[in-house]
Amino acid sequence: MRGQPFDPGRARAAGVDVSGPHLHFEVGVTPQFGSGTDPLPWLQARGVGGCAPSDQGRADR
Repeated sequence: MRGQPFDPGRARAAGVDVSGPHLHFEVGVTPQFGSGTDPLPWLQARGVGGCAPSDQGRADR
């Protein structure tokens, strides 16, 4: 769906195993597809803190 608008509530990536609503966050370091990197160091370098993982709200827990 690269380059297309994202409409709230529209299903994405059907066929993957998910337990409910979630966010996929990726940081690309170049304009080319496939340049993704771990977002946490990228965010921390820009003054954004991380958070601890949580099982809250997971349907399988």
